[in-house]
Amino acid sequence: MRMTVMMGFLLLLAGCPESPDNLPDGSPAVQTEQVPGDPSAQPPGVAGEVPDPKSTQFSVDAEEGLTLSGTLSYAGDKTGTVLLQVLTIAANQPPSLMHHEEFEAPTQFSLVAPKNLGSARLISFLDTDDNGPSATDPAAMMSIEIGTEDLADLSLVLLDEPDLGDMTPGTDHSDALANPTPSSAETPAE
Repeated sequence: MRMTVMMGFLLLLAGCPESPDNLPDGSPAVQTEQVPGDPSAQPPGVAGEVPDPKSTQFSVDAEEGLTLSGTLSYAGDKTGTVLLQVLTIAANQPPSLMHHEEFEAPTQFSLVAPKNLGSARLISFLDTDDNGPSATDPAAMMSIEIGTEDLADLSLVLLDEPDLGDMTPGTDHSDALANPTPSSAETPAE
């Protein structure tokens, strides 16, 4: 009897091989697919999952999208790769990276974005340490509304000491998730 129980236990363990594709509890990891350009279609990711910015780009045909174009400029003496990002902002959510491009130097840019994306931030960084956007990088930001018409002549002038507010890299956005904005039904009457 003792041998039978021991063999049963060993067979049970053999039936649950540890896999690098599984979570620590043995369950399979959730596979998510990014849907560029549609923040409402983004499935929830695995906790702690950070997408690779270099693989985050709009995937829109020119006929189905609109063009965002302009210039990235910098008059300082720092050097590095110029990063251009489009982030969307939704109520009670942290910013969502929708598009990322890299340039060797300040330059003109043109990209095709999905129509009706809504409120967004166009942000550029001069990645001086080759470690992605950081609070110490020269940067510039502008708020844009992506509707149905092209946005041309956008100008981002990178500054050594930019004021990016809550869009500064490293900002903790968990407060927005913990304290949602009350709906109009919950807003006290004046």
